[in-house]
Amino acid sequence: MGHLEGHKVTKPDGKPLTYLSFDDGDVAYLVANFDSSHLKNELKTAEIEEAVANQWGEDDNVVYWREYAKVCRKAMDAHRARQPKPVTGKVSVTAVKEAHNIVDVVNHYTRLRKVGGNYKGVCPFHDDKQPSLTVSDKLQKFHCFSCERRGDVVDFVREIENTDVKGACRLLVGGVP
Repeated sequence: MGHLEGHKVTKPDGKPLTYLSFDDGDVAYLVANFDSSHLKNELKTAEIEEAVANQWGEDDNVVYWREYAKVCRKAMDAHRARQPKPVTGKVSVTAVKEAHNIVDVVNHYTRLRKVGGNYKGVCPFHDDKQPSLTVSDKLQKFHCFSCERRGDVVDFVREIENTDVKGACRLLVGGVP
């Protein structure tokens, strides 16, 4: 990152804790060099790294990853703010897709479990006994290997709620996770 500063803080046990803090220049760097999906991945990485560092008692790393996660969230907020605002009464399908994680939405309708890099669950579109629905967090797509339904978050809501694209977008904007 471009604008890192070292700071020293004293921990409760009296030992010094040195960590890097991030500033608005770092947020600007992330906004300029990372798209929304990469920022989501960076945030997930930071949260995982923080948990691992916490488990191993690495206080310096816990603080670093916590601060980096805050910067990623700020950069994601800045990205959202730069998105074109929909005209009153109209919904931007692309903006809706980017604003909703397919795993969260599908998990609202059927329980998903992480298997490798994807999530699997019982398909809500048909009488399914075995998990045949696969959801990719990375690709933001779903696919049922039994009924062959597939698509993105808007397609999923359109199918499950028996509506059109416009209706699916409005449902997502209005409160379906």
